[in-house]
This record gives sequence, structure tokens and C-alpha cells, in this order.
Amino acid sequence: RGVIVGEKKSGKTSLIRRLRGEDPFRRHDQTRNGHDDNNVRQRNLMALIPWKLPHEAPFHQTHNHSADSDDAVQLYVSEGKSFCYSNEGKSFRRQWTSVLQSQRGGKECDFVVWMIDPRMDNVIKILQQGLDILFPSLETPDSNGSTPSGKASVQDAGLPLTQNLCILVNFRDLNPSQQNDSKGPLVEQVQHVVEQVIACHNKYHQKQRRSPPDDTYRSPNVLVYESSMKHCYGLQNLHSFFTLPYLYHKEQELRRRAEHARKQHFQWKQGLMEAKVVPYRDFVQQRLGEPKKSTTKQSLERQKLEEEKDQLQLRLKQQNQL
Repeated sequence: RGVIVGEKKSGKTSLIRRLRGEDPFRRHDQTRNGHDDNNVRQRNLMALIPWKLPHEAPFHQTHNHSADSDDAVQLYVSEGKSFCYSNEGKSFRRQWTSVLQSQRGGKECDFVVWMIDPRMDNVIKILQQGLDILFPSLETPDSNGSTPSGKASVQDAGLPLTQNLCILVNFRDLNPSQQNDSKGPLVEQVQHVVEQVIACHNKYHQKQRRSPPDDTYRSPNVLVYESSMKHCYGLQNLHSFFTLPYLYHKEQELRRRAEHARKQHFQWKQGLMEAKVVPYRDFVQQRLGEPKKSTTKQSLERQKLEEEKDQLQLRLKQQNQL
């Protein structure tokens, strides 16, 4: 279960339609009224599709590993409300929190896909601020390497808002010069910011861990890809990314089952150790007393049958006399 987020016109609806197997760029000729309905057509805000683990991992050529492809699940992906970025950090934080909470519907959101339009102003600043919200810490540096003010308090800094995030730098079909600046390719800049934020987040949690260390903590999974909804570029990488939240969800479920089995094992062990063992003499007396009870029961049944026999013989005798 996941959600697609991003600014307006960043490609969220196009990605949803691609996941549904539709072509978001195919024009609909006319409506029943004779008017072009390409703009008025209602958006498909969710996709419910069958998904199966890939037969081979994308790194199969360099690593001798492949995913178990026996499991198939229903993949539910919905479109979150578009962000409206402002310089006020609290407003952006409220938008992120609102989107994630509204999509859960009482269920946990397993992954987030963040669509980024490289043509946006201050795209790196927006990315930095969003990552700080998703993966809070007290020492997250900004894109210039300094620690900005107004960071999350100690109470707010905690577990990540999502364990699995895929960042899609969209519109790769545009002129490559539009996705580069003096600091280098945008994807490399995004990857650099992600590495900084995750490093600070992990460092914070390492300090906060209790003794002995909590082995249940997992570093967040954040992957960055380029994409083009026009040419379906990056969709294969996205489908491979879905493996991470699925396996994480499966791991959590197995951990819960293992913990339940551990508690049951402890309870049975305590119960068996505290249970009183029947003494041998009592056991033998109980076993020897069972045949007597059985004999008494058989004698009663025999006596009842004899009485019924006598009654039948008496009735036959009376009938013969008549």
C-alpha cells in the first residue's frame, strides 16, 4: 500500500494511469456531446493492480541473488493531494503529515513515491526540506553543508514517517540541458542530498539506541531514479523498488509471528515447570479402578435387559391365553 506525492503537474496522475496500464497521453476524440473531453475527464486517483516479485533482481548480473517469485499480492497505489510549497517549514510539514495520514485510512502506508519536476524553482531546497520531515534528526545539514535553524525538536525527532521512499525525477524526455545546472546533473545533486539526510538520520538513531542495541531498527530505503511518463522510462526501476516495501512488510510480519511463538514457548515452559506430577501410586489406583466401574456399568445394563426380557415373555403368555 503506497501513495504518490509531489507538486502540481509533476506527473502523479500520469504515473497512476501508467500503473493501471493506460496511456495518459492518448487523446480522447470526443465526448457524447461532441466536445473534446481530454481536460474534463475525471482523474483516476488510485490503482489496484496485481504485482508479483520479479523473477530476477536488477542486479543479477553482478550479484548471484534472485528474489523468490512465488508470492503475488495486490498493489494499492493512490494519489496524494498536491503540495503547495512555501518557505514556511511548518506549512510544508503539515502538508506531508496530512497526505500520509489521509492515505492510510487506518492502515500503514508501506511506501511513498515522490514525483519531482526538475523545472521547479528551488527544487533542491524543497527536496532537502521534505527529506528532513520524512527522516527527522537534530543534525541534518542543508544543501550547503550547514545546519539550518528551526529543526525538529527532540520530541519530534524519531522514527521516519516512511520506511521506503522512491524519488522520481520526472520529465526525462525534456532537453537534457534543462535538467542540469552549474552544480552538475540534478539526479546527482538529489542523490547527494539523500545520502546526507539518511546519514544524519541513522547517526541520530544510533545515539538514541538503548543498551543492548535494538536490532529491529532498519535504515530507511531511499532510491532515486529518472523517469519519463511519456516513454515509460523508469517504470521498470519503480516495479523493482516495490520489492523493498513488500519484503520489509513480510519481515515485520515474520517478526510478529516469531515474537508470538516466543511468548507461547515461554508460557508453555512455565506451565510445564509449575504443573504437579501425579504420583505413581495414585496413577495406578486410578487405572485399576477403571475396570470396576466398567464392570458395574455392564451389570446394570445386563439386569435391565433381563427385566425387559421378562416383560416380553409375560406379554406373550397373556396373548396366548386370550
